[in-house]
Amino acid sequence: MTMKKIFGLMFASMAMFLMTSCNPAELGESWDLYIDDIYTVNKHAVVPEFSDTFIMVSNMEGQQLKTGDRARMVLRYFYDSSTGKKPEYSIYKVYDIIPTHNLDTIATIDPLVYNAPFKQLEFYEFFDRYAYPVWVWNNCQNINVSYYGLKPGAQFAMAVKGVDKEYLELELFAKATRSNDDITTVFLTYDLSNAGDFLTQEQKRSVESYDTLKTRIYLNREIKDEKGNASIEKINFIGGKLANPFKK
Repeated sequence: MTMKKIFGLMFASMAMFLMTSCNPAELGESWDLYIDDIYTVNKHAVVPEFSDTFIMVSNMEGQQLKTGDRARMVLRYFYDSSTGKKPEYSIYKVYDIIPTHNLDTIATIDPLVYNAPFKQLEFYEFFDRYAYPVWVWNNCQNINVSYYGLKPGAQFAMAVKGVDKEYLELELFAKATRSNDDITTVFLTYDLSNAGDFLTQEQKRSVESYDTLKTRIYLNREIKDEKGNASIEKINFIGGKLANPFKK
């Protein structure tokens, strides 16, 4: 299934949730809906992921949010036709403000330190649907992944490896304290806007004929055989697609 179809199904499921959440009232109709998503803040408005639609919210002044923040939150949409008031969006709950990290070079990452293995990609869970584990939006690479290690003190780095045909190649590293077989899931976002700073002029010229670039992400995954013996393998997968900043 293509990424476009997956997100189409995702938003279709959200639409069904919204429609089935409508409740008729005795003197008219009322809607009291709760929409769980990732939003980017712009003054008194928020913009949902994969959208360019601004949603004005009534209670932004009471939130610890500022323009540019990207957060997982729940919006409340309320409308009661019997009151004659306009429909209103408000922020019901803020789960997390999602930081955007910078890219690194392979040379700056010590593989003996950033050596915690990953387990697998994990679907990103909202209360009414799931999002695919990796995507690119607004020149940011997003990945939801589990690793073997504890959450406290864990650090991550994404490095630019180079290019190959229409692929911008990246590698994800983890530094974490391991305790037994503790598994933690983390959602990470990396800014791709300066990826060209880590490429040579020759590498940039090699991809300038493509309209779009795809990201390919490498990481070390731990696997176990039928006897429970663990080993590390390097895997790769497609992380998303973005407009080619090097196109001529």
